[in-house]
Amino acid sequence: RKYFQRLLNDSDVEDSACIEFNIGRVFYFEGEWDKARDYYNSAYNRMTKSKPASTKDSAWVLNNIGITLYTQGLYDESLIYHQRALEIREKFYSSGHADIVASLNNIGFTLYKQGKYDEALAYNRRALEIYEQLHPSGHADIAWSLDSIGLTLYKQEKYSETLDYYRRALKIRERRYPSGDVDIATILNNIGSTLRRLNRNGEALNFYQRALEIREKLYPSGHPESVSSLKKMGITLLNQGKYEEALDCHRRALEMLEKLYPSGHPDIASSVNKMDVVLPNEVT
Repeated sequence: RKYFQRLLNDSDVEDSACIEFNIGRVFYFEGEWDKARDYYNSAYNRMTKSKPASTKDSAWVLNNIGITLYTQGLYDESLIYHQRALEIREKFYSSGHADIVASLNNIGFTLYKQGKYDEALAYNRRALEIYEQLHPSGHADIAWSLDSIGLTLYKQEKYSETLDYYRRALKIRERRYPSGDVDIATILNNIGSTLRRLNRNGEALNFYQRALEIREKLYPSGHPESVSSLKKMGITLLNQGKYEEALDCHRRALEMLEKLYPSGHPDIASSVNKMDVVLPNEVT
């Protein structure tokens, strides 16, 4: 930040906008979002008032203001900035440009947070179409886009469609990372949750177990994601009437949480409560 500040003091007006933009980025990554927005706003004003105006580059600033507002939970304002960025990008770039896809995704995420799932899907699907034109089949961006659509469909309780998108995303990721990675574990977990919603508990359990195996390899000393898998396995086993196995999963989750967090942590209390649900059934 000090480096950029020195540059700003010594720069001409044309360079100042770029430097202020980068100072804003530094503040954003430091979690000082209001300061980040101050510098972004100043950079935007310089760009639009310069002769000639740097309209195309200003889309980057609008995009980052939108991201900052999104991070602050100010979704209505965030959406306005992302839409303005998209409008500029569509004027200056061809329809398949990466910056246009970025804006489409950002608008989709923001609409998702607002609970406007139909609108979010429309933007996510436009982004997917462009990714499929830009990249060969099996590209990571396509998997990521498929996963985003799956999340939105899940919120709409369209579980059969959700499964289709998750499975397509999983197929791509498993080709790229055959030994497993964090994202594969997440998709496996999401497929498990979707199958559970469809009352396909046996299949759901299988996906939760696969997710747990990857997570335990990645985090041998324990991790909240491993706890999540164990809890979901416990719920699924309870649904199947396998009370002893369900209790074992919840006990393992509790033991892991007690190593990860201090006593009194809310996640520990939640885990104890889940065991209380299982115990009466086991005793009966």
